[in-house]
Amino acid sequence: MGGDHFNGILNFVVIPDVYKSNDIAYGIWVLIDNIIIRGLSVLGIKQLKDIFNSLKEDSRRENYFCIENYKRIRMVGFIMLGLAIYQFLVSLIFSLFLISDFQVLNQTVNVNPDFKILARVIRSLMIFVIAEVYKVGLNMKEDAELTI
Repeated sequence: MGGDHFNGILNFVVIPDVYKSNDIAYGIWVLIDNIIIRGLSVLGIKQLKDIFNSLKEDSRRENYFCIENYKRIRMVGFIMLGLAIYQFLVSLIFSLFLISDFQVLNQTVNVNPDFKILARVIRSLMIFVIAEVYKVGLNMKEDAELTI
């Protein structure tokens, strides 16, 4: 970049968390964004902690399936899905309204949303599958208890 000629392709990653602005509205937006992300993360961690505590207690009684854990696992899936969609929307807003295209080495760099964030949707869908498998195990346990 110190006057050298450039012929290749280069990826630039613009991370909204690192972007600096003196605009007070942007500062408020970043604060709200951090509260939302950290709040959902804490809620997800609490759900996981409750699942592990429940499994630890249930293992003593050899009762591994309970409806509360099914609901908690689904909640973790919804939290992960919500975070993925929210972060994609932030990326979309950031790329459309906050950063305009810019020049690097006489080449125009287009700013686009980060579509890799949407891969997190697949992870949350896997959590929903795990929750449904857990529910099937719960139903099988209940059937086995009713069978003589």
